[in-house]
Amino acid sequence: MAITGIEKVRLIKELNAIRLSLPSQKGVEKLKSVKRINEIRVLLSVESSADSGDLYVDAILEQMKLNPNQSGYGLRRVDPEYIPEIGASVPFSYDWDWERDCSSDVQLPGASCIGIDISSMMIYLDNMSEDEENEVLQAIEEAMNKIEKNNYSGEIILVAGDFKGYGDDDGEILIDGVRLL
Repeated sequence: MAITGIEKVRLIKELNAIRLSLPSQKGVEKLKSVKRINEIRVLLSVESSADSGDLYVDAILEQMKLNPNQSGYGLRRVDPEYIPEIGASVPFSYDWDWERDCSSDVQLPGASCIGIDISSMMIYLDNMSEDEENEVLQAIEEAMNKIEKNNYSGEIILVAGDFKGYGDDDGEILIDGVRLL
């Protein structure tokens, strides 16, 4: 049975909601939640490893179409215990202290993300041709590849909002925005 993009989005939202509630659950309730997570993973054909990625390109595209008027879209990995709720602001990142090889106390003007580079495409996300949609899908796949290549850890979330500049890593941008997926 093929799952549509909208169904994937619904399942991923359910998966994320269960994950957020998991730390406060105990006993049978927690077992039921874990069982449902596994059912959703099977439906989405998601492998259990964290590196397999919990978001699909189609689901990301659907969310971008539903939120077309943003100046920046990006993927960010976050600790599963600190995933912002869908629609919530994503905390700003901190600059890297290269001498000490750790985060500094200098806050950046946005959250660090691997950008989904559609800035050069003259398209309207809510009214795309098939060719334009394929270009956006390719940009999403490129961002997914970069986030894997950069060895970030944690769950992948989609961030959208105001583009605030570039970061130091390959494809890194800063977004003042909210979590969409």
